Amino acid sequence: MNANESAPIRQRVRYFFAGILVVCTCACVLPCVLYLSSDPTHGRPSDWLKVWVVLVALLPVIAIGAVLFFRVRRGPRIRAGAFVLGCLAPPALFLALVASSPGPSADLERHVQPFDAELWRDQEQSEYDRMSPPRLHMVNDLLAGGSLQDLTKEQVVELLGPSARSWPSRPEGDDDFHYLLGPVRGGPLQLDEHWLRISFADDGRVDHSRVYQD
Repeated sequence: MNANESAPIRQRVRYFFAGILVVCTCACVLPCVLYLSSDPTHGRPSDWLKVWVVLVALLPVIAIGAVLFFRVRRGPRIRAGAFVLGCLAPPALFLALVASSPGPSADLERHVQPFDAELWRDQEQSEYDRMSPPRLHMVNDLLAGGSLQDLTKEQVVELLGPSARSWPSRPEGDDDFHYLLGPVRGGPLQLDEHWLRISFADDGRVDHSRVYQD
């Protein structure tokens, strides 16, 4: 393959990776800009910061539009198709990782051991493998065994220890008990955590409980 034949291939590769760079830049910068615009410690977001949020969010669309414009003006030297494929590659890869990762039930089924109240309570103070915490192993047996059925709040605290005082998505006025179990394994980012939520009926006894991710 001579230089003239390889030149179009090199151009397509450059445009493809340029598309990837645009999307990755947007994915890295947008959370930072959104944080600055929503964090109350920084005060009310200014108009220019709101404009930046919109511009960064639309960066891939703006870039694709610019490449298509120059493609029309300058002809096939502008590899618009390769650039668009590059822009689509990162989100496609992310969606593939999400689709292939096991759900919360499959993750918990790999962590099974008999419930031990003392070991459960000691998790907050003891050292353990963060990717294999005791509560994550025992929660299935706890729920399947009916140990929480009809317990009062005081009895739940005696059995499991005090509820977490805060958690990422705590709604206003939530009186349920929440217990951190451990990290979600197998996800693309592995940032979420498994939590046990215990809800109470009007008489103050356990109504239902479930495991969720947050």
